[in-house]
Amino acid sequence: MASIITDKNAVYNENAVYSFYKEFHIDDMRESVVKVFADARYKLYVNGVLASVGPCRQTSEIKYYDTVDITEYLHLGDNKIEVRVLQLSNDMYNKGEGLLVSVMRTGHMGLCLWGNAGDVQIGTDKAWLVAKENGLEFF
Repeated sequence: MASIITDKNAVYNENAVYSFYKEFHIDDMRESVVKVFADARYKLYVNGVLASVGPCRQTSEIKYYDTVDITEYLHLGDNKIEVRVLQLSNDMYNKGEGLLVSVMRTGHMGLCLWGNAGDVQIGTDKAWLVAKENGLEFF
């Protein structure tokens, strides 16, 4: 069962990007579909190839997730999923200022991914690695 994961060191209301990683081994190929939710935005990479950007627009009351077919990006053997999650401060959003006003922001950061990759059931849990991307500047 998947859960929403975050970085224990994430700073509330900070503009930042976090990278989540999961490596897994596939013995049997089949149609592979994952569902992805992130607060506030994400880029999903499978074996280094950009597979999806999202999630679809949401409101403070209703959260959405994307359904992504990742079959074409997988192969037998070792595979890697990486999700880069954009955390956005809600300060300027609440004041009606700044860029990306169409992106819902809570000031928090989280990722939830679940589905299958070949014969492997995959879901976000404590086994995923996460790291904040340093050297980024928001202006």
